[in-house]
Amino acid sequence: MTDWHPKFWTFFQFSDSSRSTWAEIEDPHLKRSQKHLVEQSPNLTEKLCVSYWLQKSPKHILARHHLWAYLQKTCKQVAYSSYATLNQGGDFGESFSLQSCFQEAVSQIDAVLEKFSSKQGSNLEGYARTVIANSLKSKIYEHRESRLSKWGFLRRLSTKRLQEALEWHGYHSKSDTIQQYCLVLKCFKDVYTPKQFSGSRSLPDPERVDLENIASLYDREVKRLSSDKLSIDHLSPDKIKKILEECAAIVRKFLSPTTVSLNVPLKNAGGERIDYVIGQDLFESEAVLMGNSENLSELTTFLIQTLNRLDEEEKKILQLRYGLRLTTSEIARQLQKVQSTVHRKISRTLSQKLLVPLAKYTREKNLIELNSQWLTKECKPYLEEWLHNYFKNTNSQLDNS
Repeated sequence: MTDWHPKFWTFFQFSDSSRSTWAEIEDPHLKRSQKHLVEQSPNLTEKLCVSYWLQKSPKHILARHHLWAYLQKTCKQVAYSSYATLNQGGDFGESFSLQSCFQEAVSQIDAVLEKFSSKQGSNLEGYARTVIANSLKSKIYEHRESRLSKWGFLRRLSTKRLQEALEWHGYHSKSDTIQQYCLVLKCFKDVYTPKQFSGSRSLPDPERVDLENIASLYDREVKRLSSDKLSIDHLSPDKIKKILEECAAIVRKFLSPTTVSLNVPLKNAGGERIDYVIGQDLFESEAVLMGNSENLSELTTFLIQTLNRLDEEEKKILQLRYGLRLTTSEIARQLQKVQSTVHRKISRTLSQKLLVPLAKYTREKNLIELNSQWLTKECKPYLEEWLHNYFKNTNSQLDNS
């Protein structure tokens, strides 16, 4: 029996003596079940085995337990990766235990199995790794940000991050709306000085006089700017408050996006079903995306050419992030940059230089009818997995190692 078979009957848990030491627990019932399957199908491969248990899992609890065991190693890897990132103080700045990361990862397995479809050719481990990692990061972010009032959140928000979120939300980068919202945020941060000095987790709403002062400063700033740069009208205190609340909602949604399975059927504007998958196995599946292998190859070539058009720094950062799976803090130390700069560079490269061009390309070629906002919001985790597999499989150095 080959090395991969124990994955279908082995579970991980922390030993009693240490929270950082793993114990491997074999389930004898699952072990007998897996061996029986092998006896019936001696030439069974790991991929076929996964497909077999997936087909059985909706109605058979035993098959589901096999898949739970199979994804234990993936959960462990995601837990280690998330734990290292979190406790370097980079992405979240708080301390979380490895045990809690692993438990949260395991809790997502049912959701992964429910949304995953083997008929679409996707790799279960790769799919699970991406979705669980995104979910874990989102859960911890929500845990941290849930203790901040929207006003405390806005006081810590930069105008650059707000602009990124507004562009992601659908506003054009040069639109008056973005300039207006960024100016309102700047005026809010200049004026709003809460009486509470113990932190920003439960800051009260700005008082009426605060909103009036913000509106007054906003008017002065608009007059100071030439009409060519900012052609927007006076804002009332109530409108100021409404804009600030909208900004907080948009940025929170931007920083903690919803993960939607690309194995779930979608519909285009005409109500027709679309099966759309981004990931390494997209290009191995049978016309899942476009209907013929020539188009699949064409899309692969487009993505590789798009990668090669990135500047040297962007290529290097993507290679370190997805090829070597380094955290943003590790990349920052290696490149001697500020971590927030690395984070913004990765985010901007993915959204503006990979996903948006991909959306435009698919529309121009009539390959699929999807808007760029859907691509940038929902497909980012799957493009990230494709990048990991691309760098891993090609061992590409991108001419700058």
